[in-house]
Amino acid sequence: MLVARSPEDFLADPVGAYVAGSSWLYGVLTPAVYAMVLWGTPGDEDMAALVARLRIELCRPPHGTLVDLSALERVEPAAFEHLLGYFRDHGDALRQVVTQGAVVLPTGLNRAVASGFFHVVPAPFAVSYGESAAAELASLGYADPASGHADLQRARAEVEQVSLLVRTVQGYLAGHLTSASLAGTARALGTSERSLQRSLAAEGTTFVDELQEARIRAAERRLRDDDRASLTEIALAVGAGSAAHFSALFRKRRGETPSELRARLRNGAR
Repeated sequence: MLVARSPEDFLADPVGAYVAGSSWLYGVLTPAVYAMVLWGTPGDEDMAALVARLRIELCRPPHGTLVDLSALERVEPAAFEHLLGYFRDHGDALRQVVTQGAVVLPTGLNRAVASGFFHVVPAPFAVSYGESAAAELASLGYADPASGHADLQRARAEVEQVSLLVRTVQGYLAGHLTSASLAGTARALGTSERSLQRSLAAEGTTFVDELQEARIRAAERRLRDDDRASLTEIALAVGAGSAAHFSALFRKRRGETPSELRARLRNGAR
């Protein structure tokens, strides 16, 4: 059974766990089978967060990857570009670590978009397409495909059930990056500090995790939108305190420093 983990805990030990955004989850069913599920209409920021998580696979043993797009409702061009950038930037590495990809296709126009993805960027590994997540898990050699599919469905249900509280917290934090506190957030949500902590813990996160993530997301937007701002300016604007602390936090949660991200953006990578 997959369990929710914070981004840093997932980075350290991803097997049997998942991380998620508002319209995606990324999990590791076994060391040999990874899985990505998208639904609804993933936006620019949500897909940027997913791509940041995907990089974990680049330093892991060879594995197959399931991509379940069956519940995808619409594809935003900006979001699409994030995935294209990931495959363009890391094609050689993916060729070494991903043994096979298995894609569960959506319906309608999105089916054409999904099935044509690897016509836009060359597939670095063999890819199969199907209608059933369980069948595609079987094609990856997963021992109990029905159970694996059920685990992914359960994880998605957990994400959607708990997303209201997390989105509320994230919305508040996004407007209070430099002044946010547990007490102030709990007061704004009309609850106690202890109750908020318990509720967040039940959803696989903490106040500190959400505040750090809010600051990193804001910093990513600034890095993409403002090439002239110094890293110290961005650090202070998002409440990180200092450029050194900001860089360490960014690397911990994204696997690269702000300077490395800025360099990639200047080179045209998403």
